[in-house]
Amino acid sequence: MVYLFAAILTILLITIIGFFDDLNRSDVVNGNREIRTGLGKWQKPIFTLPAAIPLMAVSVGVTSMTIPLLGPINFGILYPLLLIPIGVVGAANAVNLLGGFNGSEAGMGVVYCLSLAVYALLNNEIISAVIFFSAAGALIGFLKYNWFPAKILSGDSLTYCLGAVVVAGVIIGNMERAGIITMTPFIIEFLLKLRSKFKSSCLGKLRKDGKLDPPYGKKIYSWTHIIMNLKNFTEKQVTIILILIQIIFSLLPFLKL
Repeated sequence: MVYLFAAILTILLITIIGFFDDLNRSDVVNGNREIRTGLGKWQKPIFTLPAAIPLMAVSVGVTSMTIPLLGPINFGILYPLLLIPIGVVGAANAVNLLGGFNGSEAGMGVVYCLSLAVYALLNNEIISAVIFFSAAGALIGFLKYNWFPAKILSGDSLTYCLGAVVVAGVIIGNMERAGIITMTPFIIEFLLKLRSKFKSSCLGKLRKDGKLDPPYGKKIYSWTHIIMNLKNFTEKQVTIILILIQIIFSLLPFLKL
């Protein structure tokens, strides 16, 4: 129960940061601003850092990890003091990088939460399974209203929350390998956004026929840019393709439990 309470506290703290980042979204909707400013790029990682404290305080997780090409390594005290904060900040901000399409954040979230929940259950990590199944159930209810055409938008409050759910569940369940593989689409998204110094958008240019043109031509700064360069898809089709990509990566951890 201590681990579960620590996870809930981490998730709530990070969700609050996402909420603050969403506060002036109404200015854009009402036409008072062209671009939602939110929190600064340097503020987001700094403000999410304290959310790692609950997981650090309860000494959750196993300090030994198997690194490809290097083998098993015992990080000792560096695991709670360094790796857990890096994981919390990285996951919370990475999930926030890929989205903006009706149903994409919630749809992908349902897939990776269910995948990690089943993986945790198969490995007898009950607390992690509870966290992931709970998140997946909430997302399924939300997706009904977030699917195209969306009646409710997710915003950063949801994406930050999902990043916290993933890192808390993965650390508590000692599922770092499965978590990294499952969340590879967001790691790739981070690397693509890094090429533009995080100044690019996932969204496309809407045409009169409802299809999307890539916003930067042949320049690729996101998974969505790759998809839109393959063909002129509608927003709904881009969302479905993103979910299919997530399904592929979510199945990979089960190839070798």
